[in-house]
Amino acid sequence: MFKTILAMMGMIIIANGASAAVTSEDIDYKTSDGQVMQGYLAMSDNAVAQKGSIIIVPDWMGVSQFYKDKAKKLAGEGYTAFVAD
Repeated sequence: MFKTILAMMGMIIIANGASAAVTSEDIDYKTSDGQVMQGYLAMSDNAVAQKGSIIIVPDWMGVSQFYKDKAKKLAGEGYTAFVAD
C-alpha cells in the first residue's frame, strides 16, 4: 500500500512557468489484502517549489472535505500531500 502511495507522490512534476496552481484528484488504491481504498492527492504544478511529501491520516470518518482542503493548502505551499483512507 505504501509503495503505491510513495510511487504516486514520486511522480515527476513538470514546471508550468511561474504558475503555482494546485492539481488534486481522488485516487483509488488497494491494500495488501486487496481492499480498494480511496485517497486524495494534491500537488503544486510548480516543480521548482516542491518541498517534500506529506501523508495525512484522517480520523475515523475518513477522507472528508476538511482534509482535502488541508492537502490543497499544503500543495499551495509547495508540498505534495496525500490523504490516505
